[in-house]
Amino acid sequence: SSSQAPSKRPGHILKFLRASSSQAPSKATPAPSLIKRYTDALSENPFRVKLVTAAFIFTTGDVATQVAEQTILRNDISPRESKEAGIRDSKQGNISIKISRTAELAFFGMLATTCIHFWWGVLEPLAIRAFDPLTQKFRHVLFKVALDQSLGATCYNSIFFTVQGVAGSMQGNESVVDCVKHQLGRNFWPQLQTHWTFWPFFHFLNFWFNPLHQRVVWQNFASIGWGVVLSRVGERNRRKEERAGVGVGFVVDESSKNVCLRGK
Repeated sequence: SSSQAPSKRPGHILKFLRASSSQAPSKATPAPSLIKRYTDALSENPFRVKLVTAAFIFTTGDVATQVAEQTILRNDISPRESKEAGIRDSKQGNISIKISRTAELAFFGMLATTCIHFWWGVLEPLAIRAFDPLTQKFRHVLFKVALDQSLGATCYNSIFFTVQGVAGSMQGNESVVDCVKHQLGRNFWPQLQTHWTFWPFFHFLNFWFNPLHQRVVWQNFASIGWGVVLSRVGERNRRKEERAGVGVGFVVDESSKNVCLRGK
């Protein structure tokens, strides 16, 4: 019996190793993808995840835009303009990020996301009551796009210029109401027209192909580029106002002759 033990032991070891190696792949669970982890978190805490995502998207978009703007400026600016702007070397000057501008846009992103979160919660059942999504899908989606791009887009862009007006009044000598009225009166309609060149088409596809819980994921991806657009719009309007104003950073409201200081 003692002579049989050594001969059986290697066979048992080989069987154990083979069984372990064959079972290991079946027991191992693959790591969830980034998209899956995001959608899972979105299902568990939709409002909180949307706010964090919006803050990240608009912050990243504005920082990237500022870097691009200053890089282009340093390539195009003349030596005299460079000296007046306080840049010793227009080709090698350091990139400076305006924290107040980035914070302003991030705050807007979180505020607008809050409105969209609750607005879409109202829009979906309203569209279902109007048109059956199974038998009248085209009308159902078209109805949602029409309401979203009229009421929703109006609210979205109004919030954007209201935030800009409030930020401007905090650094100037005019009231919040006057600065907000100036921003909305001068910039709202042109920006809404720009809005309609992209979002109605995007949301038609988004509403048509994606279920409700996944639409925000695709909107967030699209918002990365749109955050850059809004950042450029805000900075372009600010520079126009500074050039038309009294002194650096001031803008004259031609309709009321009020002066609002814009954050730089």
